[in-house]
Amino acid sequence: MTAAATKSSYANSLDAMVTVARTEGGWRGLWRASGVNMLRASVASGAQLTAYDASKAGIAALVVAAAAATKAHAEESAAATTLLSRSAIAGVVLPFLAAVVSLVGSSVVAAVAYTAASAPVDLLKSRCMAAKPTDNDGKSASLLSMVVAIVRAEGPLGLWRGWGVSTARLLPVIVLVFPAMEQFRLLLGIGAF
Repeated sequence: MTAAATKSSYANSLDAMVTVARTEGGWRGLWRASGVNMLRASVASGAQLTAYDASKAGIAALVVAAAAATKAHAEESAAATTLLSRSAIAGVVLPFLAAVVSLVGSSVVAAVAYTAASAPVDLLKSRCMAAKPTDNDGKSASLLSMVVAIVRAEGPLGLWRGWGVSTARLLPVIVLVFPAMEQFRLLLGIGAF
């Protein structure tokens, strides 16, 4: 890219606000798509936090059950030398393993839920922000008309266009943030979720 291609058309943030207000309908131009952006944030956060909370206990229970079954099987066999078969170590390893797998697993579930819930609204937000006024009153197309146009042109799955890329972008962040948040809560004495 050349310097001319990356240079902003605004001198600074204040200039950007004044220019948008002047060219895109005054004060309303500055708030274009804010309603759909708030809808996106509430839908996505609700799905993410609910999925994280609901999946964490279930995944931990599955890990503990699988580890206990492995331990029982190892103790029954003649060569009971696995790490999990030693009861003193198993008392430390099993809870740690259950915690790590449940935190990472539930973070993955939360990231997938976030992007699955937010993809349609995110697409609408992007289209709403890019839309130009279509009538003499300076109003843009409604969200419902945008949904209908997308479904007619691309089918219902068109609302989830970009879902895979969005999930791939968000997944590493969530896998780091949620376990870190859990540890900070424990350090502060608040307790885990």
